Amino acid sequence: MESNRSISPIKSDNLEIINVPGIQKVAEFIEFVYWFATPRRNRKISTQKEFAALINIDEDTLTDWKRRPEFWSLLKTALKKWCQEQVPEVMDGLHYAACKKGNSAAAKVILQFAGLLPENGKKDNTNK
Repeated sequence: MESNRSISPIKSDNLEIINVPGIQKVAEFIEFVYWFATPRRNRKISTQKEFAALINIDEDTLTDWKRRPEFWSLLKTALKKWCQEQVPEVMDGLHYAACKKGNSAAAKVILQFAGLLPENGKKDNTNK
């Protein structure tokens, strides 16, 4: 696998290479997981067919890989990592919606996150 190609914004560099029984090209398997986890609008390679050609794997193999439980387990890990990396953008969007658009639901989420409003939304009387 070429180390200088860039397949998607979600990087597989941090995921430990694991032994996946029945998978000979584990690095490509993991790279496919991360490509698949990337939202379609953010993918540099848009189709599974193009991705298969890029990593020199038959497209049917990729379809077979998606049937494996290990694929979905790694996908969950990749998506969780991606979501965690998006939190600052989400908070910025909530801030914009609350402050510029007057969105009270967004304001509530920010205040709860900051610890200034209890999770249940009721006034906290513990500091009186």
